[in-house]
Amino acid sequence: MLEYLNSLRLYADYRELRRRGTPQFPCSVYRTVPRSYPGGEVPWHWHDEVELKLILQGAAKISCNEKTYTLHAGEGMFVNGGVLHRTCEIPGEDCVIGSIVFEMAVLTGSLGSVFEERYFRPIYKNPALPAVVFQNELPWQARVLEQLRIAYEAGAEEYFTYELDLRAGLSRIWGELCRANGTAFAGPPAEADETAERMRIMLSYLEEHFTEEISPADLAGAVPISERECYRCFERVLGASPIVCVLRRRIAYAAKLLRETELPITDICMQAGFHSPSYFSKRFRERMGCSPRAFRMGEKGPQD
Repeated sequence: MLEYLNSLRLYADYRELRRRGTPQFPCSVYRTVPRSYPGGEVPWHWHDEVELKLILQGAAKISCNEKTYTLHAGEGMFVNGGVLHRTCEIPGEDCVIGSIVFEMAVLTGSLGSVFEERYFRPIYKNPALPAVVFQNELPWQARVLEQLRIAYEAGAEEYFTYELDLRAGLSRIWGELCRANGTAFAGPPAEADETAERMRIMLSYLEEHFTEEISPADLAGAVPISERECYRCFERVLGASPIVCVLRRRIAYAAKLLRETELPITDICMQAGFHSPSYFSKRFRERMGCSPRAFRMGEKGPQD
């Protein structure tokens, strides 16, 4: 069943809390408009399942671990299991994204099958392959995009035998990934990304304490690492300082409260971790392009 997403439920460590499909077919198909999310973007999150994205309309910036990719209509992306990622609409673009998120069993069948051991495991959660962008310039990527469109449409329409067509498309896409990334099958497995693991721990701490007084030293102490290394991790993975990330999380939370509750704006200011209504209004306007009151009334401005 095609699901329209405009929010995420996350564990404290930014892991997405959502069941995929059914036990018989653990695969979900989504249609997402980033600007419909509180804060105007799909926030940082991760999940064990693999995700395939297809830009249906407009353009978006998708960040995975420490890299950011710009994708336009007709292009797509593979996001590996366990990878932190975020999606932002490019200002002026009306972005719509189709996604397929699926568990390993959709492709591999029984545990220990040849499909799991020979083809899925070498790529799944491989630190050397967090994400792959698909564009039409390369023949193999053009083939992936064609199969991705077919699989997405099958999942969206849910006609009789759609599961067979969706699974067949995913199998062909996986085969292209295997052939194009042969190095993943040679030699010992790549080592886990230490920075990504540190970020999960610090993001978990940030999520639990962002409405409180929180400093870079507090975040660094959760790992533990030096404050300087904390700054390096945030800049490398998220492209912003710890202070900016805390501020953005508070504003996103305030935006959610403005949209979903009738609480007075002053109360929302305090609940989101701000202690000055004027400072809250200033930072909210900088991030969201309008005042908290205008946002509540539906007058959203451009976001970065």
